[in-house]
Amino acid sequence: MDSDKINLFKERILGERFSATAGFTRKNWKIIAKNLLYAGIPLALIFSVGMHIYMKAAYSIAYTQSFTELFIAYGIVMFASILLSLFISGITGAIMQKYQSDELNKKSGWAELGKTALRIMKNLFLQGLIFYFIFLVIILCIGIIAAFITPELDTEAPATIMLILAIMSILSLIILALAPSLTMMFMPIIIENKSIEESIKKGFRLGFKYWGSTLITILLGGIIYLVFFSVFFLPYSIYLGLSIALGGNANFIVSFILMFLPSLVLLFTMPIHIIFLGFQYCSIAKKEEEALH
Repeated sequence: MDSDKINLFKERILGERFSATAGFTRKNWKIIAKNLLYAGIPLALIFSVGMHIYMKAAYSIAYTQSFTELFIAYGIVMFASILLSLFISGITGAIMQKYQSDELNKKSGWAELGKTALRIMKNLFLQGLIFYFIFLVIILCIGIIAAFITPELDTEAPATIMLILAIMSILSLIILALAPSLTMMFMPIIIENKSIEESIKKGFRLGFKYWGSTLITILLGGIIYLVFFSVFFLPYSIYLGLSIALGGNANFIVSFILMFLPSLVLLFTMPIHIIFLGFQYCSIAKKEEEALH
């Protein structure tokens, strides 16, 4: 047993969760990187191609002529993003689970991690479908209500504009209020291999009870992640924008390389984000367990 092992299920304050995340990543980065390369690179390549086509169409002056291209590229990006997110979550979760149970070693590969990773991916996908269906029902209900209200309102009247802003503000507050619970609902699957039902119940309860610390963790992790991605995405954005502004076509090879860099950042920073959220979940789960005893 590793004498310097980092116990996942331990109550930690924010600074300690940062340190634990850094320590866990440092100890296991070779295993994480090796296992991400299996399917991560091909998925990152697909994501890069889709993003380049999408951005090129979005930047295009002749927007109506690029709509079909934009729609297809968006589909490619979404498809690659979903697969990439599922794969990264599955591999990262499998590594964390094996590490906690002392079954992880430097040679651990798909043979040891694959079964756990696939189960995590399957449950996350099914859970995502449930949330997506609920989201569609909510949007449909809002659309039906708006269809009944809109004909009776003057869309340019100040009162109507205020009503629309009020509805948008309320929806934003609801999303903000549910963000910790919605995030934590995925963690029992990733960290403990819980069933979908158990994950939803436990994640929602913990996310709601520890709303403040979980929201701070989400925001800090998201900000760090976005900063890294934006820094590497900026050269591509500048190059594509200048190419189109000057009336020329962006060189595909140059564009692809510049887009592939932020895709690699996405591939290798998302696991750190998941690990950080994982330590938040483990911390509040341990605190809850100790409170019950």
